[in-house]
Parts: sequence; C-alpha cells; structure tokens
Amino acid sequence: MDLRKAEQELGKLYREREKIMPLQRKAVALCASSIRKVHTGKMAEAERGKRQVELLLSKMGAKAKKRPELAGFLATPYQEYVELSVLLSVVKGGKMPKLSVPASTYLLGALDAIGELKRVCMELLAHGQLTEARLLFDKMEGIYYSMEGYSFPNSIVQGLKHKQDAMKGVLEKLHHTIAEARMREHGHS
Repeated sequence: MDLRKAEQELGKLYREREKIMPLQRKAVALCASSIRKVHTGKMAEAERGKRQVELLLSKMGAKAKKRPELAGFLATPYQEYVELSVLLSVVKGGKMPKLSVPASTYLLGALDAIGELKRVCMELLAHGQLTEARLLFDKMEGIYYSMEGYSFPNSIVQGLKHKQDAMKGVLEKLHHTIAEARMREHGHS
C-alpha cells in the first residue's frame, strides 16, 4: 500500500457507498410508510412494502459482501425492517419473526416495535377494545421481558441499554393506562 493506492481504494469505497445510500434511504422510507399503513389498517399494502424492503436489503447486502466496510450502512435499514416485521407479525397474531439480519439490529428493531405496538394498543383502548388491548400488551411485555436480562456493551449493541430503559417506561405508562381503562369499565374512578 502506498498513498496513491490508498487514495484509489478509498475512492472506490466512496463510489460504492454512494450507490448504497439511495437504497438505504429508500428502504428506511418504505419501512416508515409501511408502519403507517399498519396503523391505518392497510395490512396488504404494509406487507407489499415489507417485500420491497426485503429486495432493497438483498441488493445492499450483495454490495456489502463485496465491500465489508459498507456493512455499517445496512444497520439502520435492517433495524427498521425488524421493527416493521415484528409489528406486522404481532398485529396479525403471530409470534416473533425469524429474520436473516445481524443480531444487534434484531434486538434494537424488536425493542423499537414495542413503541409501535403501543400505538396499536392505544387505538384499541380508544375504541373500547380493552380485552384486545390487554392481550397485545401481554405480547409487548413478552418481547421486552425476553430481552430484559440482556446486557451487552455499546461496542457490541450500540444503545441497547438506553432502548431497554425507554421501552420499560413505555410499558409502565401503558400498563397504568390499561389499569385506568379497566377501572372505568368496572365502574371505579
């Protein structure tokens, strides 16, 4: 390696990065719009969006295999994909999905899904569907408690502890809201 060779190598890497970035942005945007579709009950459209994201992730993954230095650019789209996949699966009454993604992005995306599931739960409560809200809350707690004991340093899973703490707060507030709804339903105030 010399300076000229280093410049050439980094130039190639930069050009490959520039090819991945639009795919990354598109995947993240598709995940966000598909999550919104879940919240508005447009499940078929959300599923279609998920399949499009899978194609984009496949293209990005192929590029990253050739240039492992680019793998870090896939973390955010993978995490968003996990969030969408967990949301879709749980809302449809399924279990936690098995996905071909890096472990750290799976954990972070699954925790993010708890926040999205809270929105679904709140909608159920707003429509007087207390039993359904309670069942969904139980699934959310299951996701959280299955990861509660995980303690990995930031160098392994960036931001895990912070996200765990945030989701614990989400669950505690939601539990309180459900308890209040239950008391109202039973005539207590």
